[in-house]
Amino acid sequence: MDKHPIDLGRITRETLDQLARALHEEPLPPRDQPAERSAPYPSKPWAHDDEETSSRAGHLQSGKDQGAGVPLEEAPEQFFDQDLWSDFVSRCGSRQAALRKISYPEDGFFVAARRSVAKEPTLTGAEAREQEEVAQLGQRIVARFCERLVSGESMTTGMQPPSIERIGMPGELWSKLIPNFEDSKAEGGGYFFAHIRVIEASHVASTEPQIVKRLGAWLTKRREQHGDELKKTLLHLAHEEFGEAFKSRAFDAAYRRIYGRKRGRPPGLQGR
Repeated sequence: MDKHPIDLGRITRETLDQLARALHEEPLPPRDQPAERSAPYPSKPWAHDDEETSSRAGHLQSGKDQGAGVPLEEAPEQFFDQDLWSDFVSRCGSRQAALRKISYPEDGFFVAARRSVAKEPTLTGAEAREQEEVAQLGQRIVARFCERLVSGESMTTGMQPPSIERIGMPGELWSKLIPNFEDSKAEGGGYFFAHIRVIEASHVASTEPQIVKRLGAWLTKRREQHGDELKKTLLHLAHEEFGEAFKSRAFDAAYRRIYGRKRGRPPGLQGR
């Protein structure tokens, strides 16, 4: 028996029309995006233009600045599992359609309706099953990418509007952030970052001053043990901990990387 039955009374004509479009004609436009931006792709596998993907990957490889990283929109060719990404692009029909599909979470009720239709032994059911497989593949690809960022294998920088200062994004935030690859931004857990760039951790380590790395490791351990603390408190404690090696500018850089902000109260201390 289905553990999550759908309330048929909640399925409106609009929902059925949306599901029909997704299975037979075109993908749904994101809920917060204008419909005219949608690029249709078929529900069945459609061989994409390999020349498009290979030439783009070659362009990114030859032209990227390793120190600055690449925009989040270009990350798939550099940081995704290339076998899975190629399969996903092929099944979506084009790179742009694939990028859009992993950038906007699907409505939960729509997903439930699609899964219900997928149980039917009909052509429509088969198409719904194909769409569900593609959706789950995209989720798996993004999950692996975020795990890479959380672990520190890769790093990201971004801006927090209205500030135009580029800051390091703490890897731990990627367990909460939802990436939008199409617009190179991410949001979640009370945070919003724009103009995100992705960098191989090895490219950062070679240029980051040793004292910044030491302070960053100390701040990370301190945060794990004591939770969020005021910057002025951490500044005083770090000065005592590192003595003559302590540098205010290095501390600011480390604090910005770990807490994702240059100054002010961490989110956990707001209102205290």
